[in-house]
Amino acid sequence: MTLAPEFSLNGVARYEWPAFSGYLAGQLDFNWQDETYFDIQNHPVSAQDSYSVWNARLSYSGAGDRWSVTAFVNNLFEEEYRIYSFDVTNLFGFNQVAYGRPRWAGVSFRYNLN
Repeated sequence: MTLAPEFSLNGVARYEWPAFSGYLAGQLDFNWQDETYFDIQNHPVSAQDSYSVWNARLSYSGAGDRWSVTAFVNNLFEEEYRIYSFDVTNLFGFNQVAYGRPRWAGVSFRYNLN
């Protein structure tokens, strides 16, 4: 099927433990996709090989789960993969491609007003 891998697999492992009158949580998740084609003829130039993307996060939630802070890294192993490809070689002499996000990290803070 165009734009859809034959197989895909997702998974998550999470562990939480009490700490400092709140709790800590560590999480690792992944997404794996089989080979995908970006056109209806399944031309090799439009093929994306199978790939996997791993993400990691470490969170701390305060007492009563009123607030939390999370550090995360997405695309942990900096997998390079295409999310879009359009072959315009016959018209313009190139193949237009959009890639998935590279590795990126950050910190988020959440506060519950209720």
